[in-house]
Amino acid sequence: MSDRENHNPLQNLIMIVLFISTLYLMIFVESDVYVTNIHQEIKANYDLMGEVNASKAKERADNAYRIIVQESGFESVLLSLISEQKGESKIVDLTNPSDKYIAKFVNNARTFCYQLIYRMSNLFTWMYILIPFLVFTLIDAYYSWKIKQYSFGKTEQKKYTAWKKFATFKLLGLLCCMLLPSFYGYGIAWLAPSAIFLIAITTNRTIRHYQKMTG
Repeated sequence: MSDRENHNPLQNLIMIVLFISTLYLMIFVESDVYVTNIHQEIKANYDLMGEVNASKAKERADNAYRIIVQESGFESVLLSLISEQKGESKIVDLTNPSDKYIAKFVNNARTFCYQLIYRMSNLFTWMYILIPFLVFTLIDAYYSWKIKQYSFGKTEQKKYTAWKKFATFKLLGLLCCMLLPSFYGYGIAWLAPSAIFLIAITTNRTIRHYQKMTG
């Protein structure tokens, strides 16, 4: 119970910040600015992971977006809210003030869908790039765990509890990778590899100290 009391407020705060960020993207960011930010993020990923890997990530995202958003009819439904163009895929520029925010929401929702799909594709690409590091951390954790089976004391138990608590934030970290606004493309581009690195380290430390909780 005490653990929940200590950690739930922080988790709730992170969720509130993510919700506000998403709401901000949908309503207050100009559609052309949002699209430009995503393009800058994509360019930053080309610089960071190389043209070959970045091209594969973008191609995968483009194909997924076409299937999930366009061919499914979801984009047509969105556009039908503000346009009679029956699914024509383009930014709708309305001059009617009463419809301005609805149009912005629809256009930003389409861009937001692409952001989620692209960042997920980007995350998978980084996992592929970092396979050697991920394998090493798991092997290191396993052999450290085997060695600690023959040690005694409560220090390891405390370490396990601490790392297990920290590991609960891994999902929130992934949500941040998906939802945070792309204000600065090069900064956002570092989110995916940083999240993978932190998840690998916390998983490594949790496995290392697991035996003391079972013994």
